[in-house]
Amino acid sequence: MATTFSPNYLKSYTNDTWTNLVVAPVSTSFVVRHYMACNTTATAILVSFRIVDSSDTELAIIANNYLLDADKPLSCVQTFILLQDGEKLQAKAAAAGVHFSAWGGYE
Repeated sequence: MATTFSPNYLKSYTNDTWTNLVVAPVSTSFVVRHYMACNTTATAILVSFRIVDSSDTELAIIANNYLLDADKPLSCVQTFILLQDGEKLQAKAAAAGVHFSAWGGYE
């Protein structure tokens, strides 16, 4: 089965609200290989990542209220998170100024 690689970006969100970063379509798998949060501000910001199912029921917290220092990234490489059938990788930040990204591939 061929893999189609895809970058996913998020820099517009509502503070302290979970926002979809990656959504695996129904009957398709998405493997997250790298995810990242980059604080572009001069102050520290709390960030979080989680996995939910298609109805937003929480399945796992990946990072919870991680204090991301000013002008610093949080980079998680060599990751293997399998999302299937509408599961989502969501992100949130306590304030504006964080850029999120996730890289992986569709099967």
